[in-house]
Amino acid sequence: RQLLRVVREDDLPGSEAPAAWLSYLRGGSARNLRRVAEHNHQDVVTLSLLMQRLVAVDAQEREVIPLPESP
Repeated sequence: RQLLRVVREDDLPGSEAPAAWLSYLRGGSARNLRRVAEHNHQDVVTLSLLMQRLVAVDAQEREVIPLPESP
């Protein structure tokens, strides 16, 4: 949240996903399954942003600290 400045709205905590699935299987509403899917979607998007950030930081560090040349 702080590193990427991503704020999740109406987020279903991942720890509640199994209960949402079991509730649906027992005839409950699919509403929470949509929230689980949205949570997973946000995870994938956030991981992509994190990877981009890590690659950028790595590139900056390589410019500052040259890597040793291979023999």
